[in-house]
Amino acid sequence: MTLKTIPKGGFYLTNSSKDWNLETIGIFVDDEFGEEEEKTEQLLANGWVETLDSVMIEDVIYHAKEQKEKVTTEELLEAFIYFIDNDSYLILKK
Repeated sequence: MTLKTIPKGGFYLTNSSKDWNLETIGIFVDDEFGEEEEKTEQLLANGWVETLDSVMIEDVIYHAKEQKEKVTTEELLEAFIYFIDNDSYLILKK
């Protein structure tokens, strides 16, 4: 998966945002029609955290790229975590 091909659905990560890094494993679950409801319940029961859906992730990426021509993967992760923790977009240093 690349940043250009974000799957549809909600994105789940383990633990809390303070532990996330570029090596953290995540999973997209498309539960729009309830087909994946059981998988979602299992993830939550096992300590996974629902973060953002694919549309909001694309929004975070868009806002980061609007601020800076060349955004690093680390900056995108920082912007993603910032949005989850603060419900607002990160202002990147130029």
